[in-house]
Amino acid sequence: EDEQASLSEPDAGKPTVRYDDVVRQLLMNCDSVEAALDFLASVHVVRGGGYTKLLFRKEGLHWALTDASGRSVVVEYLQGKRVVSENAPRVMTNDPNLEWQWRNLNTHVNLSPHFPTENNFLEIDVDHGVGRVPRAVGHGWNLHGLPGDSSPPSRFVRLFYLRGYAMR
Repeated sequence: EDEQASLSEPDAGKPTVRYDDVVRQLLMNCDSVEAALDFLASVHVVRGGGYTKLLFRKEGLHWALTDASGRSVVVEYLQGKRVVSENAPRVMTNDPNLEWQWRNLNTHVNLSPHFPTENNFLEIDVDHGVGRVPRAVGHGWNLHGLPGDSSPPSRFVRLFYLRGYAMR
């Protein structure tokens, strides 16, 4: 595989920037998200060799950029194209791509910031000291189904919901 494998489409007129120098270049040259996007549009981003060949063999590359105005975007290099998404959720993990992460949030719509009381109308008193059933026992049932493993999709879902509940 080419030592300077492209993350973006080649353009003979653009300077080349290795992926591991992009953040430094952005911090040195850009004071806003808009300036960062202009910079990235003006360069040809490449992977480089060695470890990076293994790290980014199939996966894309992603950066979250936020500025003092509050604008937040995710920049991804996917299949040789630079993809820019406004990052309204303000959450990003390294893989899979952001569109997949957003669609995956749809599988967790059962989560809630409130203690579950939807079935309280069904409660009845039963014998043997059990009391009223059905009822949530303990705390945290409103988050039942929140992923807890360390995979990127689970981290994305967890951060999206917990951040949203904390900001409420």
